[in-house]
Amino acid sequence: MTTAIPAFCITCGMKLVSGAAFCAGCGIKQAGGAATSEQAPPIPVAEIGAPPTPSAQPAKPASVGRATTLLWASLGIGTLNALIYSDTLSALAGVTVGIMAIITIVSMAISAGLVVMVDSRKNWARVTLLVLGVPGALIWLLSPQVRIVFQVIPFSGILSLAAYGSQVVALVLLFKPEANNWFRLP
Repeated sequence: MTTAIPAFCITCGMKLVSGAAFCAGCGIKQAGGAATSEQAPPIPVAEIGAPPTPSAQPAKPASVGRATTLLWASLGIGTLNALIYSDTLSALAGVTVGIMAIITIVSMAISAGLVVMVDSRKNWARVTLLVLGVPGALIWLLSPQVRIVFQVIPFSGILSLAAYGSQVVALVLLFKPEANNWFRLP
């Protein structure tokens, strides 16, 4: 008695080529309507005409997700601060409102690009945020302008402090061991 080869692989469900003894999808031998543990050599995807499947991306650690959320919040707070207090902040910095607007737009665009790259598992973007963020926060904190900002427009100072604080927490989260492992994966 001969057994018919099924039209579909009973292991993976892929349609079988007529008369095939092995499934082109999973390589399981098709014998008597039941799959066996014997496998055929793998068939390159190009040979079976199917598009390559993307490799599974490792799951993003929760600390990286929280860090990117904090970085987006920091950008939002910084943008809000710049919009509300553009006249006063530009006067304190000694530049025109137009120059302050250009500086704000360029720095926010660069920061947003870095956040997107960090979220895409680009280690260089994480390191860049560290190299730019820590000195920037220290310069801001040690600047005599900070005291003036807190005296003249205290809410702007509070917004700036919240933005820098969220950046520092985000950087700590981005360099936790599980984040380090995720960024180092191939």
